Amino acid sequence: MWKRAVSATAIVGALVVVLAVIAAVVAGQGNRLEWWDYRMALTIVRVSVWTGVIAAAVALLCAIVLRRARTAWTWSIAGALVAGAMCAVPWWHQQQRPPGPGMHDITTDTENPPKYVAVLPLRKNAPLPTEYTAEKAKRQKAAYPDMAPLVLTQPPAQAFERALALVKSSGWEVAAAEAGEGRIEATATSFFMGFKDDVAIRIAAQGQGSRVDMRSMSRVGGNDFGANARRIRQYLGKLAVIQ
Repeated sequence: MWKRAVSATAIVGALVVVLAVIAAVVAGQGNRLEWWDYRMALTIVRVSVWTGVIAAAVALLCAIVLRRARTAWTWSIAGALVAGAMCAVPWWHQQQRPPGPGMHDITTDTENPPKYVAVLPLRKNAPLPTEYTAEKAKRQKAAYPDMAPLVLTQPPAQAFERALALVKSSGWEVAAAEAGEGRIEATATSFFMGFKDDVAIRIAAQGQGSRVDMRSMSRVGGNDFGANARRIRQYLGKLAVIQ
């Protein structure tokens, strides 16, 4: 009788892990659809992850107690794998976090960063100000000393077209594309949580070619876990090789 109870507990533990995954997914979609704010979504995700880990541990413990119970082992191992996958996502994000205080506003030009114009109305309810302060510049230089503009051999007009095409192919929502000013503004939305980060790209003549500066800033949250710097590096890296 007790073996049946332990086996049932292992199965229930694995099912709880599945429910925890569903809860985490719903949390992200709820934030994307504005059912609740990002703080609530992150809280649900944290609780879901810990619930999944504890449930998987209980399921594995039950399987160990039963030893040769194939059903209990199957369910517990499945639960452990799913829980491990749940933990891998926040663990990876934590590894991307730069040392020091949290940052959410990154640019290739800390002296004269690209300005936000068209996206300002979209940020009217965002708690993070768009002013790029000396403190922001100091933190960025310490965390990302290699962050630099991209220099292209193409003239500004051609570079602008390439830059705009890459913005569109990246799936970002274009807010402004002013060729005469060499200014592109867009919003990038994260896949899982639906976080919105605003991008500003400035293209100016430099010698016979062009200089491309970029800025990426979160709308919410004090720490972007390296997302904005990663976005700039990936974008400029792709732009550099486009023919």
